Amino acid sequence: MKRTIILAALGATLLAAPVMAQTVDTLDRRLNNLEKEVRAVQRKVFPGADDRFFEPEVTAPTANPDGFGVPAATPSAVLTERIDALEAQMQTLTGQMEENSFKLRQMEENFTRFENDMKFRISELEGNGGAGLDGLTDAPSDDATAQYEAAYALYTDEDFAAAQAAFETFLEDHATHERASNAGYWMGRSLLAQDQPVQAVQAFLNNYQDRREGARAADSLLWVGKALMQIDPPRTTQACQAYDRLEDEYAGKLSDEVAAGVVEARLEADCS
Repeated sequence: MKRTIILAALGATLLAAPVMAQTVDTLDRRLNNLEKEVRAVQRKVFPGADDRFFEPEVTAPTANPDGFGVPAATPSAVLTERIDALEAQMQTLTGQMEENSFKLRQMEENFTRFENDMKFRISELEGNGGAGLDGLTDAPSDDATAQYEAAYALYTDEDFAAAQAAFETFLEDHATHERASNAGYWMGRSLLAQDQPVQAVQAFLNNYQDRREGARAADSLLWVGKALMQIDPPRTTQACQAYDRLEDEYAGKLSDEVAAGVVEARLEADCS
């Protein structure tokens, strides 16, 4: 009788062995696939990272060397535990990737709204007002360089109304001249010196938009923010957007003077 029971138990064990082996093999394949997926997601969340430093954060439990205490886990249980941990890590990484994508979309949307919002706010603030042409100088119209230098001389003499008008005329006559970017910038400074920050914002913004590769394009974008801070009350949010755009668009190209000016301006506006 005992012999019959033992033989029956042994037979059942032998029959179960192939099933267990098949289960372990299936789990092992599933584990390998999951590890590949985790590494792929990690490369998206941490672009450029070395795989050596981003191995799946899963380790198999160590066996009990003494054979006492809780019995060692079966291979299928170990693999199942590792798979559960990998699936949890996969969900975390996927969430991080989605969050990064959302932040990137927000940044791009802010950039595209920046210029349109700025124009609307300026139009609303200035009430369709504009500066006159009083004080126009008699700079030679056939000599663009001389005309520009005459306008700049008015600025250095602190005759800001005349300088503004002279720079405006220069831009009407020589919109594509190599000095046009400088003229647009100094026209904005002339307006600001006359305590007209709204009109100055418009002048700086136009100069930046029309001549993005010009000598004073980056300076003009910096002074868009500075002029916004001189409006009552200061437009700090829009000023910080201008500084963000400046650092993004002209990264690595800013002069030391403009780079230092951005740092100071961001502190003044308390940009995050």
